[in-house]
Amino acid sequence: MNSILLISFLLLFSRCNNEGNIDQALPVKKVMVVFAHADDETTVSPVLAKYSREGAKVHLIIATDGRHGIRPHFGVPAGDELASIRVSEIECVVEKLGIHSLVFLGFEDGTLASQSNLNPFGNKVDSLYQLINPDLMISIIYYTNIPIPYSFEAGINNRAF
Repeated sequence: MNSILLISFLLLFSRCNNEGNIDQALPVKKVMVVFAHADDETTVSPVLAKYSREGAKVHLIIATDGRHGIRPHFGVPAGDELASIRVSEIECVVEKLGIHSLVFLGFEDGTLASQSNLNPFGNKVDSLYQLINPDLMISIIYYTNIPIPYSFEAGINNRAF
């Protein structure tokens, strides 16, 4: 199924001082990044690298294992081997970008938006948010059926966002 998608980033830049006013001078010391798949960070990699270089602790959370994210040209069938490759790929990205921590939530690829996974997913993200207490949070939202000049194939996992 080909869907036209619009990618929107939730860059929560508004940080408030004690009086509730937005204070743009507050430094970003902790960044929490949440994506459905291990390749979703590619669109914001320069931003993540910038924050890492500037001394922020960037925490990357990946929701799914990527075991079903196959493309015909890749040559690896869906399953454990593909999931293992996806882990290796994101570990390399983490090293290259200087990301402080990597957390896998372990949901099976393609099941994130299922009724049985939405609450556990939300609870895990909320727990990590409380633990990390980020100054900035980055995620991604896919909207389907909105005409834009670039075509993506929407996965059910991204629709959970």
